[in-house]
Amino acid sequence: MIDQIIAGYMTHNHRLVVPGLGAFVKKDDNSRIVLVVFLKNDDGVLAGLLANERKSDQAKIADQITQYVKQLQDRIKIEGGYYIAGIGTLRTNERGVYYLDSEPSAASEVRKPDDIAFPGTVQPASPPVPAGPQHDRRATPDGGKMPETAHSGDAAPSIAPAPVGTPAGRGKKRDMFIVIAIIAAVLALFTIMYSLWVNQGLSKDQPEPEPVENVVQ
Repeated sequence: MIDQIIAGYMTHNHRLVVPGLGAFVKKDDNSRIVLVVFLKNDDGVLAGLLANERKSDQAKIADQITQYVKQLQDRIKIEGGYYIAGIGTLRTNERGVYYLDSEPSAASEVRKPDDIAFPGTVQPASPPVPAGPQHDRRATPDGGKMPETAHSGDAAPSIAPAPVGTPAGRGKKRDMFIVIAIIAAVLALFTIMYSLWVNQGLSKDQPEPEPVENVVQ
């Protein structure tokens, strides 16, 4: 893989340019490697290493390097970084500029480089999924599984309609009639009391009859 070629070359050399990405540069004071993004023009070194390794012509080598850089950038965009053993973890900052994180802890946050195949190789296919009845495996809010749906040939459970004129319905009508009867009785009682009150008032307003002897005289 290109990762291994880069790591092996940087073990004994000071700089290696990856066209379209940048240059891996080893600092003089220690063995720490940094990425210099403005040194990305092809100097032919990486292409020569791949030509010796793959025994391919320069046109195919250039295309393989371009595919490698694109896959690497896509991996960084999706997973947040790409780890190269012996080099470090490639990342982007808030401005989208690539840099190399050489901290050992950064390697555990991303997948290892063998997840990207060398351009031109074929990755093993995933095992086929066994055929069988499909079930709904969506999780319910309480963490369980959704019940399996019935097959098209199964009859749906029938739901009997609610009977008309149930005891509960008759009870509601009876209560309504009782309330109406009470209201009618109260109105009748009020009418009777009002009539008595009016009659008493009229009897007080009539004059008392004169004695009979006064009428004869």
